[in-house]
Amino acid sequence: MSLQKIRIRNLRNIEEMELEFATGTNLIWGPNGSGKSSILEAIYILGRGRSFRTRENRPLIRNGTERLDLFGLVGSGQGTTTRFGVRKEREATEARIDGNRITRVSELAKRLPLSILTPNSHEILERGPQYRRRYIDLGVFHVEPGYRDLMERYQRLLLQRNAALREKWQDTAAWDTEMERVGNEHNVSMEISVANVVASASGSGHITVNDELRTFSFHALLTSDGRAGGEWQRYNRASGAMAHGK
Repeated sequence: MSLQKIRIRNLRNIEEMELEFATGTNLIWGPNGSGKSSILEAIYILGRGRSFRTRENRPLIRNGTERLDLFGLVGSGQGTTTRFGVRKEREATEARIDGNRITRVSELAKRLPLSILTPNSHEILERGPQYRRRYIDLGVFHVEPGYRDLMERYQRLLLQRNAALREKWQDTAAWDTEMERVGNEHNVSMEISVANVVASASGSGHITVNDELRTFSFHALLTSDGRAGGEWQRYNRASGAMAHGK
């Protein structure tokens, strides 16, 4: 998918602006304070529902106005387009896709995958491992259709298990077993997706992940249509079982 057009109204210092993007790489330049970062911010809000610079709406809305409006037109590559709209008031956010109001911002991310590098991106390396894992999760989310469901199921199980512990339940085995199963599916899905990305970028690739419980390796080769194909195998040291797949 690619963003073909964006219309911005009342975002920071931008009163109103409309841009049509070229296919491929687009370069935006201008003097300091002219709104370059605000354009990137508008694109990010369309894809995530929030800014990468602040979690509050108030700083985003141009002084003297009550709300900001963003509109985007996204092409699918098959000749179809999707219309995005995000409106932010001081205490509320509303998002629409093709005119239909959505309740989960993940619907935006699903249809407009994006990644951004900022002066603070180094924090992915400097902060805790949960930030690096979240960054990978967001990348896999865009290429594995079932990955979001796995993430949501795991988080739901975790919340239920924590609630049971707060209520001093003695037996949480049912949650523990299901969390282990879903967690393993989640990890394998992430590892295969990362391996495919590396293989696609390099023409062929080999990834090995070692930890206390398992060794995972993937050897990928590009198929005739440019997609990564190959075989993967996973060895569980605890049980001695070997799993294979394509």
